[in-house]
Amino acid sequence: MATDIFISHAAVDEELAAVLKSHLQTCFPGLDVFVSSDPEDLQPGDRWIEKILEALKEAKCVLVLTTARGLSRKWVWFESGRTWFVNVPLIPCCAGTIRKSELPAPFSSLQALELDVPHDVTALEKRLASILSSPANHAEASAFAATVTRVDLRADERQKVKADPFVAEISERIGKIMRTLSPAEQTTIRDFVIFGQLTTSAARSYAVQAGVDMERWSVPWAIANKTGWLTLVGPSKTNDAFEDSTYAINEQIRPHLKFFFNPQ
Repeated sequence: MATDIFISHAAVDEELAAVLKSHLQTCFPGLDVFVSSDPEDLQPGDRWIEKILEALKEAKCVLVLTTARGLSRKWVWFESGRTWFVNVPLIPCCAGTIRKSELPAPFSSLQALELDVPHDVTALEKRLASILSSPANHAEASAFAATVTRVDLRADERQKVKADPFVAEISERIGKIMRTLSPAEQTTIRDFVIFGQLTTSAARSYAVQAGVDMERWSVPWAIANKTGWLTLVGPSKTNDAFEDSTYAINEQIRPHLKFFFNPQ
């Protein structure tokens, strides 16, 4: 099947590219969207450079994810540059800290869009409908834009983790500590990573909902002593067995813990 849309992106933006691909295929059933990080598009043993160049040659339109992360990657510039020499539309798609008014040249000379703005999402669908000569099915632009915001934040956190010069040492340390915790305690750590801070009673409630072995569960106070990752917020409520005591996850370790629980 010939490529209809080529999405150029930085490796750390693979989740964002996958979300965009899914959205476009909802809007245009049967649409062939090439994303180099998608196992369906590049499989083990493929000559990846040749496969990418072939998809670029066939594409009717190239969407480039012009995030701060994408603009720092030479390969994204290379893929985008191909469109300047052929009659193929190139649409810069911004997200996160990079806005369309802030794009560097030559992207600034193109009409760009912001994927986290519903109006721009709708504009993208209309533009692709024109390029593909195919009407777009209705898709919820606001929900997609909100998803883009969440995914962009996760990508930014992954980028920061990978850029940390001590990431290997921190990851090794996290792994060692995690092996000393019970599955129930690990679940509570994950809940703190998700929510940022919890009371003891809320942490217990989430552990019960997760169906963990509560005999091996520990209150946040004990987990804080074991890991050093939780900090008491405000005074301890000792009179009610810490039920209302609030603990927060250490913000320096939080991105590394997110990466531990979800390394993709």
